[in-house]
Amino acid sequence: MLNQNPIFIMSLSGSIVFLLYKLWYPIAIRYFPPKWRRNMLIMSMAFYLVPFPLLKYCLIDYLISVKPDLRRSFTKSVSYDFDSVVISSPLAVFTPFLIKLVFIVTLISAIAPVCAMLFCIYRYFRDKRKFLSECTTIFDPELQAEVDRVGIRRKVLLYSYPLNDLHTPVTLGVFHPAIVIPSASLETIRANPPFYILTHELTHIKNWDALTKMLCLLTVCVHWFNPLSHRLFREITAIYEICCDEEVTRSLSQEQCRSYFSSMLDFSSSKYSGFVISHSVGFADKNSKILKRRFYEMNFFNRTYKRGLALLSAFSICICALPTAFAYSIPIEVELDTVNTNVDINSNAFVPGDEDSADSVVVPNLPYEAFFTDEDGNVYEFVSSEAEKSICPHNYDNGTFTTHTENSTGGCTVKLYSAQRCILCSKLIIGDLTNTIRYDVCPH
Repeated sequence: MLNQNPIFIMSLSGSIVFLLYKLWYPIAIRYFPPKWRRNMLIMSMAFYLVPFPLLKYCLIDYLISVKPDLRRSFTKSVSYDFDSVVISSPLAVFTPFLIKLVFIVTLISAIAPVCAMLFCIYRYFRDKRKFLSECTTIFDPELQAEVDRVGIRRKVLLYSYPLNDLHTPVTLGVFHPAIVIPSASLETIRANPPFYILTHELTHIKNWDALTKMLCLLTVCVHWFNPLSHRLFREITAIYEICCDEEVTRSLSQEQCRSYFSSMLDFSSSKYSGFVISHSVGFADKNSKILKRRFYEMNFFNRTYKRGLALLSAFSICICALPTAFAYSIPIEVELDTVNTNVDINSNAFVPGDEDSADSVVVPNLPYEAFFTDEDGNVYEFVSSEAEKSICPHNYDNGTFTTHTENSTGGCTVKLYSAQRCILCSKLIIGDLTNTIRYDVCPH
C-alpha cells in the first residue's frame, strides 16, 4: 500500500506544499514579502527531507510514556485478509517473485540518487579548490567594512579572479564562505559605493543560501522520480536572487536602484562564459527567464506588505500538508518467536499430542477468522502485509493469537498461540502453539 511507503508520503506532502505555494503566488508577489516565498519553499523542502511519517510514532510513544491511559487510544483496529498472511521464521522466508523484483528495483533507485549526490559533492569541492587556486586575496578596508556592516559572524574572505571565464561575482562555501570577484569588475565595484554588488553576495551568505541550495539538491536526488522536486530546485534558485535584490534595494535611492539593475544587466550580458563552479550562487545569472523575473518583481518591492495574511496563509499551507505526512501507516508484520514444525496456519492437519477434544476445551463464538486477545480480554482483528519492515519503537502487549480454519468435511480447526502485539504498529510475534481444537461440525 502506498500509505506504507514513507518516501512516497514524504514526496506527496512536500509536493502539496509546493503546489499550494504556486497557488498563492499571484497574491504573494503583490502582498507578501519575498522572504515569505523563500520560507515556503524551505518548508516544502523540509517535508521532502524530514521523515515526519516515522516521527509520528516517536511522538505517540512519548505521549504514551507521559500518559499511559492513552495507550488504547492509539491502538489500531485493522481488517483481516487471511490469504495474505506471510509467516517468516529463521529457516525460511516465503516471498513472491514480484516482491523480489520490486526490492531490486527499489534498491537500485535508492543507490543511484546517493551516487548522484556524492558525485555532485565531489565535483563541487574539486572545482572550488581548483577555482580558488587561481585567485588572489583582496585586502581592501572599504570592502571589508561592508562585510562587517552586514553583520555576518562567519569569516568571509574576498578574492579576485584574474581569468576571463567568470562573468559575475560568485559566493562559494557554507561554513567558510568566500566571495570571488572578477578582476575586470573589481575597480567598477570600488568606484561605485555603496557596494551593492558585494552586499548582494553577503546577503546570500547571511541567509545561508548555499547550504539550503545543497539541501535542495539532496531533495532532487532523493525524490528524482517526482518532477515537482526538480521544479522546486529551479524555483529556489530564482527566489533566492529575488530575496537578495529586495533586501539590497530596500535602503537604496531610486537612482541607485537603477544603477543596481543596470549592473545586473551588464554582468548578465557579458561575453564571457557562465559559472566556472557548479552549485554556486552569484549576482547575475545568464538564465534569461530568471533575469526577466527579477526585473519584473522589482516593481513590487518596497510595498506595504500584509504580514498578517502572509502568516495566516503559511499556517494554512502547513496544516494542509501535515495530515498527508501523518497518513503513513507502518506495515503490519507477523514473525515466529520460535521455530515449530507443527505450526501451519493454512493447514487442516491434526497435530498429535496437542489436540484437545471440543468437549474438554470450549471455544466461544469466534469474532474473526484470526485475532489477537490481550491479557485484559481486548480483541483485535488481524491483518498481515507483505510490505517491508519500517521503523517503529515497538511497545508489546502479551496475549493469545487465535486462528480458525474450516475443512472440507464441514468441520474446523481452532489453533491458539502465545503471542505479542505492538500497540503502535500492530506487529504480531507468534510464539509456541499452545492448543489445537478440532470440531467435526463447525459451530462458529
